[in-house]
Amino acid sequence: PFGLAIITDQDVINMIGEIGIILLLFTIGLEFSFQKLLRSWRTVIIGGTVQVCTTIVAVTAITILAHMPFNEALIFGFIVSLSSTAIVMKILQEKGEVDTLQGRTLLGILIFQDLAIIPMMLVLPLIAEGHGLDLSTVPFAVGKVAFILLVIIVMAHWIIPAFLFRVAREKSRELFLFTIAGICVLIAWLTNEAGLSFTLGAFIGGLIIGESDYNIDALSHI
Repeated sequence: PFGLAIITDQDVINMIGEIGIILLLFTIGLEFSFQKLLRSWRTVIIGGTVQVCTTIVAVTAITILAHMPFNEALIFGFIVSLSSTAIVMKILQEKGEVDTLQGRTLLGILIFQDLAIIPMMLVLPLIAEGHGLDLSTVPFAVGKVAFILLVIIVMAHWIIPAFLFRVAREKSRELFLFTIAGICVLIAWLTNEAGLSFTLGAFIGGLIIGESDYNIDALSHI
């Protein structure tokens, strides 16, 4: 729309792009081992904390030296500390490094960044000029995240495996494809409703199906 004006409906293009990113992260989740991800919890917590906090402090200090007000400098630090999970994982996938040490390390830090968005969003009203943090909304926000994550865990252990078994018995390629895509979009929507990112939900959906007996079929279909 801002160049040759070939594209006019930005909402449609944004929606198609979002679906593409969801399917990309879902595919990467299918190829990744959930057990290996659990073993790298230290990377997620320690590595993610060091990366996010160090980046925020460094960027905030640099922008303050450039005569930017502290509140604006801190928000700028928040923004710079976050990376695009889709772009990083796509690069790793192209290089065949998703399931390597550096791939698992980067993935752990990216997951931590996705989770770090929640406290950042809660803090933003506090540091915004003329606004305060409504503490009454914090328990509700935390409870909503916990509830939706619990729903995803229940689905992963009991509902989705049994459902996929019934779908596979029908021996319909189209039904299986739509079921896999539907599970991916559903979990992505649930995590978005919890205040997390679509991409994290799509990746979790891929991990769930990747641990089932239908991971190879799902990967080939997607």
